[in-house]
Amino acid sequence: MVNTSYPTKNALIIGGGLVNTGYNTHKVIEDSDFIIAADGGLDNCIHLNINPDLIIGDLDSATTSSLDLAKDNNWAIRKFSRDKNETDGELAILAAIDYGANNINIIGALKGKDRFDHPIGNMFLISSDSFKDQNITLVEETYEIRVLRKHQILTLSGQPGDIVSLISISDISKGIITWGLKYDLSGVSILRGSTRGMSNEMIWRNIEVSISDGILMVYLEHSPV
Repeated sequence: MVNTSYPTKNALIIGGGLVNTGYNTHKVIEDSDFIIAADGGLDNCIHLNINPDLIIGDLDSATTSSLDLAKDNNWAIRKFSRDKNETDGELAILAAIDYGANNINIIGALKGKDRFDHPIGNMFLISSDSFKDQNITLVEETYEIRVLRKHQILTLSGQPGDIVSLISISDISKGIITWGLKYDLSGVSILRGSTRGMSNEMIWRNIEVSISDGILMVYLEHSPV
């Protein structure tokens, strides 16, 4: 969870996937203190009229015109070899941590333009033990995805009727307790592959989810405004 003893520093990572602007995406853009373009995310930055603080990756996806514009504007670029072990998205998360961010939002990571493996990889990336002390959220125009770990409590805000799904990505997630959902859970365990936690609904504007053991993916889909 975020260490609240220090001021919150919000980093925004913009990936190279499709970005549909909506309330969610506008809010994380406005609240960001530091913006990182992960390779092809540079094209999205330019489309959204955003000047990134850092461009990172092997730069095999960003268009030549976008890279030329970045160089003309002296935007910071950190280029890596294509023969690397990490995706550009993972490098961007590591850069955000180096910046000192304790809250990291990522857009353009869940809707691939021509590949489906990157969105899957990104959902599992935020569950990595390497980032267990980070507060990372995958954000799209109407939905967001977070990871909840052992002994953590997550508070979510939305509207009654918003969809909440809980998916275990560890073998088993134990002691799941929710407050504010249509079908609240009290100390329930969910196995990986089980659909028991799918398609619940908020009945209050603020809800809580906690877990005693395991790794739980929490999906929140906001109702159309």
